[in-house]
Parts: sequence; structure tokens; C-alpha cells
Amino acid sequence: WGGVLADRVNRLRLVIATRALFAVLALLTGALISTDVIRPWQVIALSLLTGILLSFDIPSRQAMLPRLVPRERLVNAIALYSLLFSGSAIVGPGFFAPLVNLWGLDGLFYLIGGSYILTVGMMSMMKPSPHQRSNSEHRMWQSLREGFRYIQKSRLILSLIGIATIGGIFGMSFETLLPIFAERLLKGGVDTYSIMLLGLGVGGLSGTVTLAWLGNLKNFPRFLLLSGTGFGLALASSEIEMESMSSSAAQVISIMVWRSSMAIVAPSDVPYRSIVKLIEADARPSCLM
Repeated sequence: WGGVLADRVNRLRLVIATRALFAVLALLTGALISTDVIRPWQVIALSLLTGILLSFDIPSRQAMLPRLVPRERLVNAIALYSLLFSGSAIVGPGFFAPLVNLWGLDGLFYLIGGSYILTVGMMSMMKPSPHQRSNSEHRMWQSLREGFRYIQKSRLILSLIGIATIGGIFGMSFETLLPIFAERLLKGGVDTYSIMLLGLGVGGLSGTVTLAWLGNLKNFPRFLLLSGTGFGLALASSEIEMESMSSSAAQVISIMVWRSSMAIVAPSDVPYRSIVKLIEADARPSCLM
């Protein structure tokens, strides 16, 4: 639904709206923590709302990129786009532990809410370009069904979406377990968790730089196979280390770096999005995303 809506409204305005709602959710979470009334069901509800907003925010942002750069520069643009997130994943953990120790979790959520408000203000100063609606004569469910039909007709896109879905569900879900690893296996706390996040950021940055260095789609089929295999080996080796209960902090950090560097270039991330966006630049802008 998010992709269908992004085809019908101005994507910049839609992203501004989702960012504003992200700010509201972050500030609300901080208030619940400050007043000591936070409960598990509230965390689940806030996570559900965040996921719903992401379903509108992500397709809108990603559908903008193929329209902003030349076709032959698309892979580099997506790699640089991911570089910003990888860079923040390195810088962020350095501030995470000190900010939590200084302001607490509630203060951290207030800061996140304030940063979203700042992005809303900055994006509001941008002049939106005229938006060409896609399939405006159809109902939204008809447009969604048409998008599924288009995916079914293209074996390449169907395969890429399947690979990305499987990799995302069974591969990237390990990030939710990092706090448990930090507390129970490494006997640490916020500082240990922030170091593990730092390892993920370093690995992600190295993978993104590698992808930007490649710069084209010529060798991507072989590269996807190798990176996907490497990601699987990284997952398996890290689980063996965790099961042995003998992992040192250095071992865990090195595993996080290896795993994330493989993940950023595995089929579930940048190359997959590059190929899909290269195809969608001539087809459906947002439904595929």
C-alpha cells in the first residue's frame, strides 16, 4: 500500500508526513519512559506503528532515487546513499552509551524526536517538483493487484524479491538479539552493546565502499552469489561461537564486522535494490519497492 500511495501523491510531502509522525512516536516513547508507565504492550504498539510508517516512508524515499541520477550512475548513487547510513552506524554507537548514561533512555528518545523534527524542517524548505500520478484512474487495490501482476510476469524481479525476503527474515533478524548477546554472553551492558553496533557499522561501511568501487552491474550475478555465500558462512560461524559460550569481546566484534560487511553486499540489500531500481526506472516507480 505504501508504494501504491507513493505513486498517487507527492513523494516529498509523504516523506515529510512520515518523518513528522516518527517524531511524535519518539517523543511519546520518551514521555512514557520518563513517567515510568511504559509497558510491554505499549512497546509492541509503538513498534507496530513504526513498521506501518516505514511501509510508506521507505518506498517513497527509494522511488525518488532513480529519477535523480543518470541510469549508468544508479549503482554508485545507491552505494553512496547506503554510505550515509553506514557512516551513521559508525558514529551513532560512539554517542549511544555516553548519552544513555548521561540522559537515560528517555533523553535519547527525546533527542531522536528532535532530530526528526529537524529533518521535517529541512525537507519543508525543499521545493517539491510537479508529481505525475500513476494509474490515478484506478482504485488503490486495483493498482496494487496490477503491481503484483507485473512482478509475476518478470522472473528476475520475482526472484530478487524472494531472495531479499528470505535473507531479511532469516539473515538480518540477528540484530534483534544483540542486546541478549551483550548481556548474557559477554556479561556487559550498554557499553558492550554500543561496541557491537560499532562493529556492524564498520562492516556495513566496508561493504558499501566495496560496492561503490565496483560501480556497475556487469559482474553482479557472480558477486551476488559470492556475497550471499559469505553472508551465510558469517551467520554460521557466529552462531558456532555463540553456542560455545567462549567468545571474547574481540571475537564477537570481528564477527559483527564480517557479518555486516557481507550483509551490505548480499542479495538482500544494495545490489538487489540497484537491479530492481534499474528495472523500475523504466517501469513502475514505487509499487516494486
